[in-house]
Amino acid sequence: MKTIRALTICQPWAWAVLGPKRFENRSWYTDYQGPLVIHAGKSTSWMREGLEFLRSQGIEPPRDLPFGAIIGVVEQVDCIRPSEAKRPDGSPDPFAMPDSPWCHVYANPRRLATPIPYKGQQGFFSVPAELVKSIVDYAALPEARPGESRDERIERAVQATGGRVGRVQQPGLW
Repeated sequence: MKTIRALTICQPWAWAVLGPKRFENRSWYTDYQGPLVIHAGKSTSWMREGLEFLRSQGIEPPRDLPFGAIIGVVEQVDCIRPSEAKRPDGSPDPFAMPDSPWCHVYANPRRLATPIPYKGQQGFFSVPAELVKSIVDYAALPEARPGESRDERIERAVQATGGRVGRVQQPGLW
C-alpha cells in the first residue's frame, strides 16, 4: 500500500495552513520536501488563543471547523528559522513565532471537499495515499533538476501554483 506523510495540527491552525498561514511553528527541524497531508487534531486547547490571533489579523475561520480528520494537503517546501519567515513584501510574517525554533514552510494548499475522520499522531506519520489521491495528484512538488538549488526548486513549486503561496487553489472547497 502506498502511503503519504501526514502531520496533525491543532485547530484553528490546521484550517489556517490551508489558507493564509504559510509557516507552521515546530520544535523540530526536517529536510522533508513534498506532499504533506494536514490532519486536524481532536484537541480544542488552542481554539481560544488561535481564534483571537486570527481575528487580530482580520481572518475569520468558519464556525464548523473539523476535528479528528484529514482536511487537506500542502507541499512542504522548506524548514527555516522564524527570523527568516517573511511576507512577500519582506516584512516579518506574523504566523512565525519568534520563540519557536523552526518554521515548516508550506505552498500550494488544497482542502478536501469533505474531511475524512482519521486518528492523528505526533510528528510525521503515514496515511494511505488513496485517502487523498485526488488532490495529491493535482499538483505535486516538482522533482529536483540536475544542479538545481533548493531555492530554485521552491520557486518552481510556487510558480506551479500560479505564484500563490498560502492560498486555497481549488474553488468550491470549504
